[in-house]
Amino acid sequence: MFSWVQQQIANVAGTQEPIYGPSAIRSVAEEAKETPYTEIGRDDLKWKEMEWTNVETQTFYFISDEGRIGMAQVIYSNVAGIRTTCQFNSKIFNTDGSKPHLWSSTPLTNFEISEDKSSFYADDCALELSEDGNSYTIKSLNDPRAIVNIKITKAAPGFQGGKTGTSFYGTDLNEPWGWMRHAFGMRRVRRSGYVLAATASQKKAGTDQRVLLPLITTDTRGWRVKVPVARQ
Repeated sequence: MFSWVQQQIANVAGTQEPIYGPSAIRSVAEEAKETPYTEIGRDDLKWKEMEWTNVETQTFYFISDEGRIGMAQVIYSNVAGIRTTCQFNSKIFNTDGSKPHLWSSTPLTNFEISEDKSSFYADDCALELSEDGNSYTIKSLNDPRAIVNIKITKAAPGFQGGKTGTSFYGTDLNEPWGWMRHAFGMRRVRRSGYVLAATASQKKAGTDQRVLLPLITTDTRGWRVKVPVARQ
């Protein structure tokens, strides 16, 4: 937070903020020299819901048997403990370049994190971690152009780099300005469900038809689900 204030003062006053260099970061790569990675469990996937400026995201990438690649994401953003906003994003990538990617990004209302910090809810949106920590259910009706209903079940443990998966920033790394953590929640996943997406021509025509993109079958392996949590 203090470094952000320094930058804003520098912007207004026209002064240059010092360049701190590599001494002002302790990368998770340093931990990985001794401990390449650590397996994670259900508690490691919980939201932090901190009171100061921070951003948390949970992002899921998936691929269908037809080769379609998709993404679903919840972003939880808190500015100085004064204003908190949340967004649900989804995307279907067009891999051959023949059509635009299908992209949806919608702000969420009446959002909350469950009491045990494991699940996220908002109007017409839910991201739920199962009691055993082995599956996520992702649902969103916020955008009629992209209706999401997916279940992802892990077939191998998740992991984080080093012992904590965290890089720290600041000139005093015992009291850092901020930190960023990445955890890879599920590997070799099985998934089922769908993303319903309206095409541009259907939207222009004002019809209610939908194209199923993608149909994700079960017992498909070899794709990682990435669950990053970024904090400042």
